[in-house]
Amino acid sequence: MLFALLVAQLFTGPALMIPAYVIISKMGLYNTLIGLILVYLIFQTPFACWLSYSYFQNLPVELEEAASVDGCTPWSAFLIITVPLTRIGAVTIGLMTFLLTWSEYPFAVALLEDKHVLTVSVGLAQFITAFNIYWNQMAAASLFTAIPVLLLLIFAQRYFVRGLTAGALKS
Repeated sequence: MLFALLVAQLFTGPALMIPAYVIISKMGLYNTLIGLILVYLIFQTPFACWLSYSYFQNLPVELEEAASVDGCTPWSAFLIITVPLTRIGAVTIGLMTFLLTWSEYPFAVALLEDKHVLTVSVGLAQFITAFNIYWNQMAAASLFTAIPVLLLLIFAQRYFVRGLTAGALKS
């Protein structure tokens, strides 16, 4: 299964843009944020699975065995023991996927047309016209675009750094 996820990660976004456009259009989700979110979820799943696999591999099996000795079912041991221990990894994966999709441009410009559903990156590109580039407005909008990301990273910095190092080291 991990090999299939790795192979899926090898296909880049531009290679799959036309098939994604056709599928989203046939589903009736063209020009909707739901369709774009669906595409982002599909393309970020292999990355998230690979990261979460390393977190789950680093957990000691003895913890789940001790939970089963204490009378936990496998499902309750997963919820009581495993999920709290991988919380830092989940926060890190969430931050990484958010950062990868926040500034994504090609799929957003291909799947969204209406000005009321444009993403931030496509909205910033609207400051570039055929005859002029509105540098002042683009700089101000870029600053407002960066503020939510900076605030999110400032508040989640300790989880982010611990999560990146926890998944990389074998205990």
